[in-house]
Amino acid sequence: MSLSAPSQTEIIRFERMTHGSRAVGRLDDGRVVLALGAAPDELARVRITRVHKTYVEGVVDEVLEPSIHRREPPCPHAKTGECGGCPWQHLTESAQRSEKEAIVRREVE
Repeated sequence: MSLSAPSQTEIIRFERMTHGSRAVGRLDDGRVVLALGAAPDELARVRITRVHKTYVEGVVDEVLEPSIHRREPPCPHAKTGECGGCPWQHLTESAQRSEKEAIVRREVE
C-alpha cells in the first residue's frame, strides 16, 4: 500500500524504541514507521501523521497485541502526552533500561 496522505491507518509490529519518545516498526514496503505510544514487541493500529520519502510518523490509535513490557504509566500527564517529560512511562522500568542501553550500543557500533 502506498501512503500518500496523513490520517491513514496501518497495523504495525514494533521492534524497538528510538531516541526520543517513539517506537520503530516497518511498513510492508520497508519504510520505517516512528510512532508515539508504541512499545517493542507490540502490534498496534497507527494513524499516520506525516509521510516522508523513506519513513512515516504516526501515533498509536489502538494497541492490538500489547507488549509484555507495557504498563499503565504512573504519571497522569504521561497518559495524555501533556508535558512530554515522561514519554517512556508506558514501558516497565526494566524495559526502559534495556531499550536505552540498546540505543547506546547501536550508536557506538
